[in-house]
Amino acid sequence: GLYVSGHPLDEFMEIIQRKATLTSKDLNIETNTEETENEVDETINLEQYDGKEATMCGLVTSIKKIYTKSNRQMAFSVFEDLFGDIEAVFFPNVYEKYANTIHSEKVVEVKGKISLKENEKPKILVDSIKELSKEEKLYIKITAPQTEYEKEKAKLFEILKELWKTRIR
Repeated sequence: GLYVSGHPLDEFMEIIQRKATLTSKDLNIETNTEETENEVDETINLEQYDGKEATMCGLVTSIKKIYTKSNRQMAFSVFEDLFGDIEAVFFPNVYEKYANTIHSEKVVEVKGKISLKENEKPKILVDSIKELSKEEKLYIKITAPQTEYEKEKAKLFEILKELWKTRIR
C-alpha cells in the first residue's frame, strides 16, 4: 500500500541505518542488473549474498501460517523495509520461539540467512526476530571544577553501573 502520512519506519531511520546490514534494494534483481550486448546479467552482486548472514529492519506486513508434515507450525511473511519487500521464512523452531513477536505491522529487526534460488524471489530464512524500539538518549553534564571532574565522573559511572545491574530486563 501507500502511506499517506509518512512511512512507519521513518522514525526508526537512525536505528535502522546502524543495525541493518542489508536492504531489499540490495537484493532486488531489477536494481542489480546490467545490460551487456542485449543480455541481462541477473547475477551481478546477488550471488555474494546467497547463504550469508544478514540483519534487516522493517515491518512484517502479512503472515501466512502453515503446519508441517510433523504438525509443527511455521510461517511465511512479507517483510517490508523502506525500499521494497522480501519474503521472510520462519521455520518451526524459530516460529515457536518468537511467535509472540511475529505480528503484522510491528517494526522489527530480523537476523537470518539469505536464500537466493533460480526463478524465485530472494528470501531471508529467519534465525531471530526482535521488536525495534526507539532508543532514548540521556545527556549528563558534570558541573564540577576541572580538578574534581575525574572524581565526579568516576562516581557517576559507579552509580550507572549499579543502576544497570538492578535494571529489570
